[in-house]
Amino acid sequence: MRFPFTPRATAVALIGAAAIVAAFLLARTFGFDSSGVIIAIEAPAELDLGTEADVRVLVTNNTGATLRGGTIALDLPSEFTLQESAETTFETLAPRAQTAASFRVRVMGDAGTSGELVARARFQPRQLSAVFTREAKTSVRLRELPLDLSFSFPADASDGKPLTFFLRFSSRAEAPIGPVGLTLLIPEGFRVTRTRPAEVPDAGGLWDFGMLEAGRRGEIAVTGTFPAGSAGGEFTARIGFLDEGRRSLSASREVREYLNLRAGAVPLDVVYREQENPAEALVAPGENVDLVLHYRNATSEPLEDLSVLLAFAHEAIVPESVSSPERFTRSVSGEFVWAPENVLALQRVGPGASGEIAFRARLSSDVPMRSFEDDEQTITVRARTISGGRVLGERRLVLKIVGELAVDAEVRYFDAPGGNNRGSIPPKVGQQTSYTVTLTVTGGTNGLENVVARVVLGPAVTYEALLTSGVGDVVYDPATSEVQWTVGDVPAGVGILSSPKSISFRIVLTPRQEDVGDTAELLTAVSATGLDTFVSQTLDAQDAAVDSTVPDDTKISPQQGIVQL
Repeated sequence: MRFPFTPRATAVALIGAAAIVAAFLLARTFGFDSSGVIIAIEAPAELDLGTEADVRVLVTNNTGATLRGGTIALDLPSEFTLQESAETTFETLAPRAQTAASFRVRVMGDAGTSGELVARARFQPRQLSAVFTREAKTSVRLRELPLDLSFSFPADASDGKPLTFFLRFSSRAEAPIGPVGLTLLIPEGFRVTRTRPAEVPDAGGLWDFGMLEAGRRGEIAVTGTFPAGSAGGEFTARIGFLDEGRRSLSASREVREYLNLRAGAVPLDVVYREQENPAEALVAPGENVDLVLHYRNATSEPLEDLSVLLAFAHEAIVPESVSSPERFTRSVSGEFVWAPENVLALQRVGPGASGEIAFRARLSSDVPMRSFEDDEQTITVRARTISGGRVLGERRLVLKIVGELAVDAEVRYFDAPGGNNRGSIPPKVGQQTSYTVTLTVTGGTNGLENVVARVVLGPAVTYEALLTSGVGDVVYDPATSEVQWTVGDVPAGVGILSSPKSISFRIVLTPRQEDVGDTAELLTAVSATGLDTFVSQTLDAQDAAVDSTVPDDTKISPQQGIVQL
């Protein structure tokens, strides 16, 4: 049978074919799901300032379509600089295949901060003209510069005589870093006569070391003289990365040290916790600072009208706690002053005679921290003896304020993170009742590392499940009934200026016969430990045990915590 061929029939056929093709393409477009293209970033969780690292971006095609005309880009925050191209391309990516792009980045910025890396992939499915974009994000925390710096002063340094001290530096980086520079600020009156190696000409106390090899150590020897009668002074050194002009530092760490010169006319010794003249010492929030200032007339003549002055200032000092057996006043500058008109022994100090002034103050248990720049706080103690307007003796002591570590365990049945709990309230013998434990760790003004929190469960309690993710390793040991949370690093200000570290997990209580008529122990011990990186001291923290009365859950009365049959 033959069908007539007419223009009308042809038009109808073409329209129908076009409709079929359009429907097919539409189905292909709306049938493509771009969420099947997975973007992942492989980057270290932490990086040292000034170092370089490779960041890989992986693109996995889990769709059924071939991708074409693809680009992979990496957007960096201001703390990072890209050493190579910020974008790579791929012509095609078959279904179930993977491709990767590698980017070399250099890390600058401020220690303790984090930078967000954003990876983007743009592509087209082979049969479509539409362009799709997928992205992934990750954060990298910036650690301090991997450079160490310290002073080494001679023990017999005195005024009017040449002395040589050393600035020692080293690199902890695992690869060459740089260009590295060092600067030195000297106290007023100190005259430098020689340095080895020589400083950069006309750069005002700057040394340029170029690229430092991994693990390299070195030193600078500085020779100079304090003027006669000087009590010493404070030296400040900085080591870091040179800027493009190589005349100043763009990122650095700083070390300060005060050099006390040997015996003046009235030598002054500062005793703190039975240590005589320590350069540095520690004080924790809430502790007393007990100082004894020993003075002695080292001349062959009597001294008239001697005054002892003490500079000791910090907003965390409790004003009402300041005391001394001897009467004192405050100067306009805030120094504590023991004057001869108030202390009889200071009116005339014979040759070789000595005396002492005792002083006490207490540090508040709450050390203020208003910004992240308020980390690693210190108190500079400066004691002086003065007569006739001349400084006859001087000592300095730097008190490092110890940071804080706190742990809190909150147990709830109602309105708990992770969803509803189950079981009877009050708890019953042989029946399971679940509770949610929220464990929180906070820090203080100093950064902490290697922080570990531990919870020991009661004898009738078992661990069921972790309810939060991305919080470090959480391990339960049935043999000891201990839940151990490896928190890791806790930067300064966590819990003060930023959110505390926290996890939630579920426990199950199955009361025993011997628990009837009494409360059941849920948590028998709660503790945490961590290393204060500023004072190099391990800190400990504890929280109270918790029983089935769960005092943090206000919807449960104390009576409802008593175990029933």
